[in-house]
Amino acid sequence: MLTEKEVLHIAKLAKIKLTPVDIERYQQSLSQLMAEIETVSQIEIEGDIMISPSNNQNRWFEKGSNEQLNEDLLKNAPNTEGSFIEVERALNE
Repeated sequence: MLTEKEVLHIAKLAKIKLTPVDIERYQQSLSQLMAEIETVSQIEIEGDIMISPSNNQNRWFEKGSNEQLNEDLLKNAPNTEGSFIEVERALNE
């Protein structure tokens, strides 16, 4: 089981404050999580590991070959500014 010191160190890294009850709860849950990670790390894997279930690959364009694509994208975008598409802010900082 993780020690109280280890849980407090993790909480500091995560920038969260814990009550004594939280510390005890996290000691148990993080210890269980670490045990599960240990179990998974012991699995022997043969052959290639599947990184993605998709066969999609990056497509690279020669410089200047996508000018028409950019124009079409900007033409269909609801809000633009110059050659950029404006979107609503997703994060509040």
